[in-house]
Amino acid sequence: MDDDTHLNALVGDRSWFLAGSVIIITTRNKSILDKVEARPMYQVNELHSDQSLILFSRHALRMDSPPTEYEVISRDIVSTTRGLPLTLEIIGSFLCGKTKEAWKATSRKLEKVPHKKVQEKLRISYDALDLEDQHIFLDIACFFIGSSNQYPTYMWDACDFYPGKGIEVLSLLSLIKIDNNGKLLMHDQLRDMGREIVRLENEKKPGKRSRLWNYDDAVEVLGSNKVRIFSTCLSWCM
Repeated sequence: MDDDTHLNALVGDRSWFLAGSVIIITTRNKSILDKVEARPMYQVNELHSDQSLILFSRHALRMDSPPTEYEVISRDIVSTTRGLPLTLEIIGSFLCGKTKEAWKATSRKLEKVPHKKVQEKLRISYDALDLEDQHIFLDIACFFIGSSNQYPTYMWDACDFYPGKGIEVLSLLSLIKIDNNGKLLMHDQLRDMGREIVRLENEKKPGKRSRLWNYDDAVEVLGSNKVRIFSTCLSWCM
């Protein structure tokens, strides 16, 4: 969690818990843990090179280690991810079934991206999607995380986005997950990447963006009578 209000709702009063209770909190914001004096704290470090190669190979090759002819290129790609599990999973899933030339091209592209710019590495998979699948990904990132996958399917189907195919593609590329209850899930970094893609459609004028998910932005646009469209998907249906 990255929001104080969520933490307060969970552990706002320690009297809610019996002695010996263990509460595990995961966050990217250490200050949240400091405020509640959480102890002990454990920092999740990047994977070692051997662990990274195993994780990458499982997604890219469906095995724990690459065959001899793919070992060098696999290690080259793994070295660019800096041991970040999500990046390894996304890039590995993207390369699964691709030709060796595609692997080499992806490796060259990854080498050009500074190590700290994780979203740019993750975007390689997004950029390779069909337009319809990109719309589905952005809709999920902005609106439907935690929702039943059936709920937006009717809209996507009406827009000729072929959601059955799209959701399968996004799942295979590890861009989304679907839990046992059929709810759409997405990693925070992928969610942030999707929302940043939409924000960059027009940085200064929210009303010019294809989607509005932020309450303040929506109120501003509605109040100024500058409503153009809230979803590119919906525009296709109108």
